[in-house]
Amino acid sequence: MSCSMTEEIRSLDRRVELLVPAGRSDVLESVLDAGADAVYLSGKRFQMRAHRSDFHFTDAELRQAVDCIHARRRRAYVTVNTLVGTEEIDGLQSFLAFLGEIGIDGAIVCDLAAISLARKLDVPYELHASTMMNVHDPDQARFLKDLGLSRIVTSRDISIREAGLLGEYSGLPIEYFLHGDMCVAQSGQCAMSGLLFGKSANRGECMKPCRWTYELVSLRDGHSSGPLKEGHLMAIRDLALLRQVPDLVEAGICALKIEGRMRDAAYLGQLTRLYRETLDSYYAMPSAFCVDAGALHTLFKQRVRDFSTLGCTGAASNASFFDISGRREPLRLSEGLREPELAPGNIPSAGAANAQSAPRTAPSLAVCVASAAAAREALASGASRLYLAAETSQFGGGGWSPETLHETISLAAAHGVPAGLRTPRVSTSHARAEWRRLQELCAGQNVRFVLVHHLGALKRALQGLPGAAIIADYGFNVLNPLAANELRELGAAAVTPALEAGFDDIRALALGGGPPLELLVHGPIAGMLLNHCLIAANLTKGASKEICRGPCKHNEFALRDAKGEERLIVTDQYCRNHLLTAKDLGTLPALDQLLRFGAASCRIEAQFYTAEHTGRITRAYRDALDRWAAGQAAAPAPEAWTELQSSAPRPWNFGGYAQRITHSESTAALMKRMR
Repeated sequence: MSCSMTEEIRSLDRRVELLVPAGRSDVLESVLDAGADAVYLSGKRFQMRAHRSDFHFTDAELRQAVDCIHARRRRAYVTVNTLVGTEEIDGLQSFLAFLGEIGIDGAIVCDLAAISLARKLDVPYELHASTMMNVHDPDQARFLKDLGLSRIVTSRDISIREAGLLGEYSGLPIEYFLHGDMCVAQSGQCAMSGLLFGKSANRGECMKPCRWTYELVSLRDGHSSGPLKEGHLMAIRDLALLRQVPDLVEAGICALKIEGRMRDAAYLGQLTRLYRETLDSYYAMPSAFCVDAGALHTLFKQRVRDFSTLGCTGAASNASFFDISGRREPLRLSEGLREPELAPGNIPSAGAANAQSAPRTAPSLAVCVASAAAAREALASGASRLYLAAETSQFGGGGWSPETLHETISLAAAHGVPAGLRTPRVSTSHARAEWRRLQELCAGQNVRFVLVHHLGALKRALQGLPGAAIIADYGFNVLNPLAANELRELGAAAVTPALEAGFDDIRALALGGGPPLELLVHGPIAGMLLNHCLIAANLTKGASKEICRGPCKHNEFALRDAKGEERLIVTDQYCRNHLLTAKDLGTLPALDQLLRFGAASCRIEAQFYTAEHTGRITRAYRDALDRWAAGQAAAPAPEAWTELQSSAPRPWNFGGYAQRITHSESTAALMKRMR
């Protein structure tokens, strides 16, 4: 069943595709019998549900499954939607070729390396952009169309109306989630599990820190309060859009997707039949349609978690999206974690092999700031690049008026320091309008760099500031040279690796002949980016950020887990939450190892720091880079960086660099070790 965009976008004559998962052969038979128009399958590799080895299909089983689906005149899609390590590229290429041999109808892809390889192989099937690409921006969708993709699986965080508009603008069929397990974080923008456990959510190994029990606490003068609220504060409910079927059809959605590859045949068979009958009933009598009461009763009776429509109807995030009781949570893989802390005896090693053998050249020292005061401190302390961050914390002020923007760029020029703009990780309609305004304000300014997190922002930077060098930031989740090279072909002058990239990944990127690298060396790391406000949901009477009185403007808040670790919630001007790891990234003690990879620039993430601390950290790294260029050890003596740590808002660790998400510990072994 194809979805031709030559048909009228809202015509009821075009029937939407009901797309259902199958993790085993018995499930496949069940959902086909129940009326699925298409089925998505996963092989044993490159799929997002890696915890259960008893699910997923071997290559031989995939061939049989595709034959079975086609014998029933349905469509077969296969997920290839994980981030890919450099050593996995050959295996990915052979798998993509194999999928062509068995005649699949489409592959659901995430890593830019998969898109690049599919183009090289000239595969005979469609490519669908996975939700893990976080497609929410019209320019992003159109860019993907130009790259040869045939369908967009939208970000989980946009409404039905926004999804329909995305399809109209891009001319691409749109696939939208209909039912099942959802993530609380922005699609593809959760690195928390990878940073904490070395088990990446972007590789199907999430240890579900969003499902932990937490206490919401306030922070004053370095001390936290007693719990203001406690429970499973990020436990998002399951999605259920049975009542919204007419809205989905009217919006021009091409395919409606049920989530649940780990569910059994009885559950998915019954769920598929409910939605099949509801869709058929609507098409048969659209003007007299009403959801069957028996269907609703069955849906609720067999539910796993409690249900919500979440933000699909356009509602602002509120307490009804969450089940803080956690009573219906089916699986808990972990419950709190003490993050390691850097100390003189536990400095991680990059290994014996180094990427660089050329003479030492100190990279540029870039500092990303969110206020004019922090910019002044960074410039006075030795920054050689200055980035002005679009996302700013509501606590403590910040942000850029036209006057402070011009003054800061002019001040940087007076110091001989090139300035750049850093765009938001997510581009809503008003964020896009603000970016266009920023471009207009900066058109006559000396803006030398633009940092972008997705293809839509990259496209606008190419068009709006053509003289600026574009840096593909960590939101692209680059782990391998093929993805980095793809970004260079698309216009990026440099790449910042994924937040979860380890030493091995950085080495492979440095040796891969791709664009120059900009490495994060210091600062708070947002392990999760949430479209929700946990503060408003738990402290506001109306439990909605729409009518919130703004407690985040006057105080800082954190989530405290069962092990006592506190993770700061930073609320930006869009009321999104940036949930930080409990320890800041701090590479100063091991900077010598990192510099051997030959990065073109190193970046301090200071947009959530005070101006004073920004200056202090910038000076420390400036001195370290100067020592390196002079042939000395970059890292200061242990007592010097220990003293620097004592003035920091949080302790340090080595973040994702110390992890190996492409060679992770088995889930069973990790759980056993944690007990």
